[in-house]
Amino acid sequence: MTIRRPPQLRTAEQVRDYLAQVFPGREFSLLQSRYAWICREILTPAEIAEGTDLGLASYAVDKQTRVVTTQSSLALTTVGEMYDAAIETGTPIQAEQVYPPLNRLTLQQIRHDPETIEYLVTVESMAATPPTREDLNLTIDKVTLEATPYTPLAPMVAARAAWSRQRNGTWPTTETFEV
Repeated sequence: MTIRRPPQLRTAEQVRDYLAQVFPGREFSLLQSRYAWICREILTPAEIAEGTDLGLASYAVDKQTRVVTTQSSLALTTVGEMYDAAIETGTPIQAEQVYPPLNRLTLQQIRHDPETIEYLVTVESMAATPPTREDLNLTIDKVTLEATPYTPLAPMVAARAAWSRQRNGTWPTTETFEV
């Protein structure tokens, strides 16, 4: 069996089409480096007036793998130079992968009281072969959104549960999402 690699992202148009799948409804300015396309979101005048542009991060879209990672708010040329240097020297890229997602998280409400809500969180790693699965109990303070015990995914779980509560008017009893 032959595994087909996705085609390389060679043109700005290909990158824009790809980013439209990853970030629907957003537009990006692009800069091509040797190994990636460096991108920054184009903000609306209202977003700029709100100060959203201060410290606005960029993204790198690897030309070979199509992996999208967050990058710093430095100039796009600087980010591109740093990305290329890391690839050429074999240095790990200091970034968080945004796409494709690495994990699928499923929340199942166990109990709640006026101050806290507890979830059984099932974490399925989609990056491992074969995929791995881990369960953990997570308690979220309904006011501060502090989650215990702390894990690297705990803040995301708390933010997602709070977002669902805000959107639907109630804390979710079950929810699945990818990060």
